[in-house]
Amino acid sequence: MAADPDVYNLERFKSKVEAICKAAESSGTTSSIISQCLDKSLGGPNVAASDKCGLTVFTRWMWCNPSARRLCLISVVSVLLMAVSSNGYSLLGLLLPQDVIAHGMVAVLKYARLLSVPFHGATDFSNLYSSECLVDNPLYMEPEPECDTCKKHNSVKELKVKVKTLKLHLLWYPIIHRGLQAPVLLEDVQSAIRKEKDQLTQHPIDCTAGWAAKASDLARDDLLELITAEKNFSCVWNSKEKLLQGQVMRRMFPRPSIIPAKTEIALQKYLYIDGHGGQQRTLPPSAQGGYSWYAQGQGRRRVVFSSPEGCVDICNTFQITVNEGDILTFPSGLWAVRVEENDGGTSVGFLGHVIP
Repeated sequence: MAADPDVYNLERFKSKVEAICKAAESSGTTSSIISQCLDKSLGGPNVAASDKCGLTVFTRWMWCNPSARRLCLISVVSVLLMAVSSNGYSLLGLLLPQDVIAHGMVAVLKYARLLSVPFHGATDFSNLYSSECLVDNPLYMEPEPECDTCKKHNSVKELKVKVKTLKLHLLWYPIIHRGLQAPVLLEDVQSAIRKEKDQLTQHPIDCTAGWAAKASDLARDDLLELITAEKNFSCVWNSKEKLLQGQVMRRMFPRPSIIPAKTEIALQKYLYIDGHGGQQRTLPPSAQGGYSWYAQGQGRRRVVFSSPEGCVDICNTFQITVNEGDILTFPSGLWAVRVEENDGGTSVGFLGHVIP
């Protein structure tokens, strides 16, 4: 028979109180002071005024009753949905001044955050911290593919004349820039991560091997040996718009000289490390539009541009081999850009986005 959640929460609360009392005693706190603290925290005789307001009773009811927490959270979400309509205009604006609504929404959102705390023990929200939207918009529609643009291209262009900076209109063409940057080897990746190793122990990476779970794991001395021994090793490090991770990646792959100075570099960056047989992957487009660049730091890979869904009969599919030190620039989201399986040695690649 399943345990009563109320009994479970009460026992859990009791064990935590006992642990706090033992810690207080070990630090030299007297029994009378501990009793006073417990009475004050739990609504004892010394805080009768608080009981009159119902605050401590409500707190205990909220913490020990899962149904109460769900009910309150649903109520807060309902208020938020009623406060803003689908077209972005405030429905409460007809009744209340905007400053009153703004202050009220701040208080409601703060209350919602506090109500969500008990749920963190049962659900892992860490993967949602950097998500662009936690709630799907039912009115959102995928934009129609730009078939008229992609049908004009059937290959990756290679500039015969060296240029210092590309004009923005040239970024609409898939262009390969041979030997534009110095190679970025696996040893360079290890060196860059070692400088911030203590700060990168909490940043997850997505790898096929269990020994590589955090960004700091890429700084280990036997990294190359482990990658070589691992069958079809593949690893993706997503900066997730974290400033520190983006800075570490930028040291390895600085802004290409051909990117116009007046454009912005998106915070979200990706570092790819693959061993022999490393898996095929699709390069994620920029969520903010604009352009992308893929840099091959070590090894060589074949990159395929596929027609977007809805343009298969109109647009062409083509490919290019990217060598060590090459940079590939292309419009983000216009094609499905895929890096093929690694059939060579260790490969180090990088993906960045440009916002015009």
